[in-house]
Amino acid sequence: MDYTTLELDELKEIAKEKGLKFGKIGKDKLIEKLMELGTDSANDNVTEKDEEKSTSDILNLINESVDSLTSDVTVKASSRKQEETISSDEEIAVRSVTLGGTTWVSPKTNAHYRWNEIGAVEYIPFGELVTMNNTKRNFLFKPMVILLDERAIKYFRLQDTYEKVAQIHNLKNIFDTGDLTKVSKVLDTIVRVNMRDVAISKIRDMRRTGELTNIDIIKLVESRLCFDLSEDNASK
Repeated sequence: MDYTTLELDELKEIAKEKGLKFGKIGKDKLIEKLMELGTDSANDNVTEKDEEKSTSDILNLINESVDSLTSDVTVKASSRKQEETISSDEEIAVRSVTLGGTTWVSPKTNAHYRWNEIGAVEYIPFGELVTMNNTKRNFLFKPMVILLDERAIKYFRLQDTYEKVAQIHNLKNIFDTGDLTKVSKVLDTIVRVNMRDVAISKIRDMRRTGELTNIDIIKLVESRLCFDLSEDNASK
């Protein structure tokens, strides 16, 4: 995990999960302590992986989850070979993962970029994405949008963030395990990467279609995501 991409509060949550004790501490010092514990433990890898997924695989999982919430055209990650370097004026496909509309206004050029709904795609010059990363980092790391270019994902070190976002695609399978500890960790991860509203929308659909009936899971979901499923009765 690239701890430098996380906020201090997120680092403190990870440290607590790892049993690390700390008092008043700065971000750099806390990162140092976390690194001393070694690389990511099993607790950080909530979903079991038979094999490492490629960036393209992860993007496709996220896109499939977004596609299920929009009637727009299905988007797939490109599998074509690309040059590693990106020029500042090259346009990068950027897709909204935010329910409703969202807008990015560049503080450098005052250019406005608008996504009218979840799933919408806009093309933004790479240089503007660098500005976004430098001035409003959470737009990328607690993503309101995702980049559909593997080179840009690698440049901004977004792989770990996207792996967490992709867990939304596997919610039903995770719920079906009945493992409250695992479900709790996944829900906490979803909240940390700003996918709460998207998760709620998908969970409501599961409830309406009868795919989610486990009362213990329902209560845990309501508690962790702070919303009420009582009106979303399963279909008869």
